Amino acid sequence: MAESFEDLGLRPELARAAEAAGFTGPTALQRATIPLLRRGGNALVHAASGSGITAAWGLPLLDRLSAEGAEEAEGAGAEDAEDQAPEAEADEAEAPVPAGAGGVRVLAIAATADAAARTAAALAPFAAAAGVRVLAVAPGWAVARGDADVVIATAQDALDAMQRSALKLDGLTGFVVLGLSSVFAFRGSDALDTLAASVPRNAQRVLTTSQLSAEVLTFAERHARKAMGIPSRPAEEGAPPPSAGEVGYAVVRDEEKLERVARTLEPGTVIFCRSDERAAALADDLMQRGFRVGAAGEPDTDAAVAAVAADPEELKTTRPVSYDVPFDAAQLRARHGGRGGEILVLARELPHLRQVAAEAGVALRTVPQPPATAEGGGLEAFRARLLEAAATEDLEAQLLVLEPLFRDRSPAEI
Repeated sequence: MAESFEDLGLRPELARAAEAAGFTGPTALQRATIPLLRRGGNALVHAASGSGITAAWGLPLLDRLSAEGAEEAEGAGAEDAEDQAPEAEADEAEAPVPAGAGGVRVLAIAATADAAARTAAALAPFAAAAGVRVLAVAPGWAVARGDADVVIATAQDALDAMQRSALKLDGLTGFVVLGLSSVFAFRGSDALDTLAASVPRNAQRVLTTSQLSAEVLTFAERHARKAMGIPSRPAEEGAPPPSAGEVGYAVVRDEEKLERVARTLEPGTVIFCRSDERAAALADDLMQRGFRVGAAGEPDTDAAVAAVAADPEELKTTRPVSYDVPFDAAQLRARHGGRGGEILVLARELPHLRQVAAEAGVALRTVPQPPATAEGGGLEAFRARLLEAAATEDLEAQLLVLEPLFRDRSPAEI
């Protein structure tokens, strides 16, 4: 099993960028996705925000773009050296222009402009390491120029730009749709179909989705031929996983996590973070508030802040808290299986948390539980409907609408 990003074949500069972004090693999703996409294969990735999905598709595509750029530079040097070739060779067929030369090479479609901006920001450090330019068609970003290698936009914005000749697709080497089920929920299917039909036949296709609906599968069959499903889908539903207890979760903004942890901290708490660096920063913040914080298993501490590499076998008597949502079912089960605890989750990560909890056999409950109320009639029925919808509906599209509002107001106010 690949232990590092370099083991997956990525260029050293991209591997270092991944580690700097907080990945201590590739997740299971990234181990399955990166080699396939580096080879140029098409993929339908069943994953949502919180699973490491941006790095899973972004790193291999940037790796390929970086390699293409190096080849083009070498080719240009060879042409300069041979510009005195015999005149008889001038009659030969002109060599084709390298795919993407002088224009956009990868077009990624997101459900909303906010999602496009967020994805571009997450991808930017990787792109800088690869010498690739990324732009989003979104507020707060410069107007996409012709020298951008990767453009991220909504389907309608990309289609409008294409129809104005501001975006040319004939040089694309990669076409990515991020959150396909959400794009459909935002009624972007018509624009997306038009764009997909305009993408060069030999361009690589990558589709990500939180829901494997019939509409998603039909689109994949039409526009992403021979796409490999990741994770692979079994022919028949297997037996459900054994129960691993339940865990509480709270939907919070990232900037609210520290306050929530500080207010609920109790002896024996172990806090799991996405990376060692993030764990160290959290430990510093808690110590500044007067808490005694140490490594997992140390005595005389109010809490032990541990990175994801902490040995779960040492934590059986502790209260685990996931400061960042687990990447996959195995990580969720290792941290919380049979031990309960709490997971702090961003609104956009809820679909991912529900998926991995189902795979891990862990039941989810909200924290804190809604208090009992003596109010009856329509108000109680309305609250019951809200709770049922929150527990059973696919909320990804609705959360994308609401998420920008959470920057200015608390979820309770919204």
